[in-house]
Amino acid sequence: MTRHDKDARRVLLVSPFPPPSGGIATWTKIVMEKGLPNGFVPILVDTRLTGTHHASSLLRSTHQFMRTVRILFSLAGATIRRRPRLVHLNCSLSPNGIFRDLLCGLID
Repeated sequence: MTRHDKDARRVLLVSPFPPPSGGIATWTKIVMEKGLPNGFVPILVDTRLTGTHHASSLLRSTHQFMRTVRILFSLAGATIRRRPRLVHLNCSLSPNGIFRDLLCGLID
């Protein structure tokens, strides 16, 4: 496979990576470790949960806002730098997660 073929087979995953280890995070870890079929190359924008959930509501909201900004900038940067052929977005079903993932979809 030439370098051009490899470049044309990049798949950007917008997905959580463990920890914590949930179903989607475990799937992401397996894909990143074992790769994808047919020579496709996974690239990851990690959307894992960070911080503490025991903090005050304002602190938690600020932290989640900053996490969303980090994810959006990481996605934009990876899309520009790596030029993936395909973007796979694992969507969170929380109200804030759906809004964030909608923004992710608009970036790509």
